[in-house]
Amino acid sequence: MTDLSFYENVLPSPNKKKNTIIKIALILLYALVAAIWILSAFISKYNPAIILFVIALLSLALWLILRRFNVEFEYSVSDSEITLAKIYGKSRRKEIFSADADDILLIAPETEENIKKAEAYQPRAKYRMCSQNTEKKVWIVVFENDDEDKFLFTFEAEDYVTKILKQLKPSAISFR
Repeated sequence: MTDLSFYENVLPSPNKKKNTIIKIALILLYALVAAIWILSAFISKYNPAIILFVIALLSLALWLILRRFNVEFEYSVSDSEITLAKIYGKSRRKEIFSADADDILLIAPETEENIKKAEAYQPRAKYRMCSQNTEKKVWIVVFENDDEDKFLFTFEAEDYVTKILKQLKPSAISFR
């Protein structure tokens, strides 16, 4: 096999609008709870230090929750391996799964016919890593792991990554 390079692509979350709405709702809920706690300090005989402590804890919890809503997806193709990962808050990377080139069953552009072929493998999990950009070429790959579970991976592919995939497993390529 020829010496292949490394390719990596990071895509923003496809649910960006939904995540923004949830973030705004959480911030408004936090502001409401904080205001109620501060008002309760004036009305009741709670110690202001306790109220400040609770607000600080709520602030920390909100910050941690909001970081989880900033999700990006990453896929990388190296010499003989394809890796899918989620990146939380631009700092924590969690690998979804990794597959060897020998585990690839189908590589094809996303068309109705190829999607039917991929669905015929009955994948256990489906991962779609595509941005809202409709100009990019979208490809599908079906993997099979050691437990014979199949995974469908749909992703944006530049010419360079399709070239690497074609070299990884030429027998799995479908061009139609």
